[in-house]
Amino acid sequence: MDTGFFPVRLCKAFTSAVLFGVDSVTTEDLFNSFKRYISVQEADILDVAFSSFHELSTDQRDDLMDMLEGFEVRSVPKSKSHLNEVVKGICHKELNQKPKYILDCLAYTCKDLTKKDGFKSAKDVEKFFDKLKPTPKKLFSCCNVVLKINMK
Repeated sequence: MDTGFFPVRLCKAFTSAVLFGVDSVTTEDLFNSFKRYISVQEADILDVAFSSFHELSTDQRDDLMDMLEGFEVRSVPKSKSHLNEVVKGICHKELNQKPKYILDCLAYTCKDLTKKDGFKSAKDVEKFFDKLKPTPKKLFSCCNVVLKINMK
């Protein structure tokens, strides 16, 4: 942050884990970050599975199992809550365990960010990422700046 740059391409869950440890990451942030980590098709498969687990067609179940097998899951989810636990485990493995070495290196490098720059808790990381979300108001203000510059 001394340079004025922050790696916003890192997912919110990973950034929270770097600054405050893996335990600071909420399940919701873990799931949301994971859905951005996987392909759109895989995210759609999960959405359908979570919304109507017991009404899945044979093809949808096959797609779900193919996706889970890609993450080395060998058990067949029997219920929505079991699927939730399985996906939570995948999220943790993919976003926390696999990049553990990098996470630890960044944590050492970024430890001063928790002492200054407004990062006192994982909630502050969430607020930081929320400020980066584009909104119509932010976009309009950018357009106004460009218009004012072009008018001069």
